[in-house]
Amino acid sequence: MEYARLVLKNLFRNRRRTILTTISIAISLFIFSALVSLPTFANQVLADTASSVRIACRTKMGFVVVATIGLVAINTAAMSIRERRSEIAVMRSIGFPSRVILMLLVAESMLIAVVGALTGCAGALVALKLFSVNADAIGPFATLRVPPAVIAEALVLAILIGLVSAYLPAIAAVRRKIVDVLRVTD
Repeated sequence: MEYARLVLKNLFRNRRRTILTTISIAISLFIFSALVSLPTFANQVLADTASSVRIACRTKMGFVVVATIGLVAINTAAMSIRERRSEIAVMRSIGFPSRVILMLLVAESMLIAVVGALTGCAGALVALKLFSVNADAIGPFATLRVPPAVIAEALVLAILIGLVSAYLPAIAAVRRKIVDVLRVTD
C-alpha cells in the first residue's frame, strides 16, 4: 500500500506532464477505437472492393496514430525519469531495492497509459453512440458501435505503451552508480 502512495504522489508531482500524457494517449486510443470499429460498420453497408481497401487503410492509420503517440509517451517517460535521477539515487542510497524502484516507475507509467486508454475508449463509445442515435435518418449508422474486442485491443496497447515507455529509461536510471548521479548537478 505504501508503494501505491508513492506512485500516486509521483503522478501528481508534475501534474501538467501527467495530464498531457494521459490526454495524448486518450486521444490516440479514441482515434484507434473509432477507426478500428469502422470496418464492422463498413462490412454491413459497403460491399465494394475499393471501399474495403479504404477501410483497411483507416485501420492501419489507427495503428500509426497509436504508434506515434506511443513514441511521444516514451519520450515523456524518459524525460520524467531523467529529471528524477537524483531522487532515484537517494532512494537507492536509503535502501530501496532497484527492483522496487523499477516497479514504481513502470507502475506510474502504466497507470497513466491505462487511464488514458479508459478515457479514450469511453470517449469513442460515447461519440459513436451519439452519432448512431442522431443519425437515424441515414439508416445503417444505427448499428455503429465499438466492439468489446476493440476495447480489449486498446487496453492491451495502452499497457504495452506504459510498459515500453518506462521500462528502458527506468532500467538505465536504476543501473547508474549512486555516486555518479549525486555528483552531477543539473
